[in-house]
Amino acid sequence: MEISFVGALIVLGLLLVGRLGKMGLLGILPISTLFSSTAVVSMGFLGGAPLLVQTVIAGIVIVYYGLDALRRIERGGSRVQIALIAAFLAYGILSAFLFPRMFEGATSVFSLSRSFDVFFAPIPLQPSSGNFSQLCYFVLDLCLLTVLSARIDEVSIGQLDRGFEYASRFLALIVLIELPMRYSGFGDPFFFLRTANYELLTDIEIGSFKRLTGFATESSSFGSQCAIFLAYAYIKYNSAPKSLMRLMTLVVLTIGLVAATSSAGYVTFGFMFGLAVLRSAYGSFRQRIQPSEVYFFVLVSLGVICVGLMYLAEYDFSALNSLLDTLIFNKANTSSGIERGSWNTQAIRNFVETYGFGIGVGSSRASSFFLALLSNTGVIGTALFCMLVLELFAHYHLSSNRLNAVRFSILVCVFSISLMGTVVDAGVLFYTLLGLGLAEVTRLRKEYARMRLRYQAAPPGEPLPRG
Repeated sequence: MEISFVGALIVLGLLLVGRLGKMGLLGILPISTLFSSTAVVSMGFLGGAPLLVQTVIAGIVIVYYGLDALRRIERGGSRVQIALIAAFLAYGILSAFLFPRMFEGATSVFSLSRSFDVFFAPIPLQPSSGNFSQLCYFVLDLCLLTVLSARIDEVSIGQLDRGFEYASRFLALIVLIELPMRYSGFGDPFFFLRTANYELLTDIEIGSFKRLTGFATESSSFGSQCAIFLAYAYIKYNSAPKSLMRLMTLVVLTIGLVAATSSAGYVTFGFMFGLAVLRSAYGSFRQRIQPSEVYFFVLVSLGVICVGLMYLAEYDFSALNSLLDTLIFNKANTSSGIERGSWNTQAIRNFVETYGFGIGVGSSRASSFFLALLSNTGVIGTALFCMLVLELFAHYHLSSNRLNAVRFSILVCVFSISLMGTVVDAGVLFYTLLGLGLAEVTRLRKEYARMRLRYQAAPPGEPLPRG
């Protein structure tokens, strides 16, 4: 076991901020997800896999709120949500131990185990350390989801909501620090935070274009972070009182997403922008379109144009053409594209050759979260995951600013991980968002039920009570 001084210091700093800033432990959870390349400790029993800052904070949340969450479930929490989470968790554990042995040698996989020297070539399926290490992350994520979805009081939900707003502003501050330092020749200003050892493509330059990485492992992850928090900040800006801080956060996060030069980030941004246009169009049919939405589209367009002009002022058009060709038009022919394509092809074979059961959590990787989920957990695991996400949208009559922000962000997050997720672990950020959304759904359902009871108990002719 090897402890990282930087990671431990960040955890202590976040806990101190949560305490002194009255954000609470839940408020710092979304902020901790930004430190996705900072390890706190490397665990030998996990095959040397690092425990990141977000993992440690999530573990503290589970321990601190676990017993209280169980009591709330017993007092009438959402039984459907808890049943789905429990079923998904049980099936994941069963698959990790049973399927690699049941289908041993029946198919080939790109193993997640660190014990194999051959990393980029498929090997016959067999039990490996990846089954245990990835299962630990899988269990932690679903335990976190259980705790968050059971914390249905207004204070806890408000802390999580504020945490996402502060995380969006903090991410914008990271962009404002890194962008000028990259182009002034200083290099990576956050290199000291990258204490986790990952074997990923971490190029920080494509042609003449510098790539922003923030606190993330690579530019693609940073672009995904910008898109998810931009989606949350966009809904909050349109539904909450307007402020210059919220407006500047939107513009800076857009610039950061563009400057990350990630093909997955660009496609995710296009998907999010399309959702925003459809949402505004639907709102215009029901009522007059909000001026804030017009301002958002104008400022986002100006942000993209400014970044483009900055690039063109320093470089010629051949550099821009090379960038677009590498990231978009010729992505499939790059070494990264070829490698990820082979992962996806093998994931589909794993699903077919195991008759739809899957090869077990942690047995293999893919270049798409849903292909990784389908190949690792099969039809049953994929169906349970989709049912959990659909719980956010099943009760379409329920609506609030928080729930709308979570729904919009979840769609962007799901789209993003479907492009670049490599393992069954959807990440602490995703399950924090989902937990906040499920808790808000349960709270609104209880509030709606109380309003109905008050209405039924009111004398005839009385107006509908407010609530």
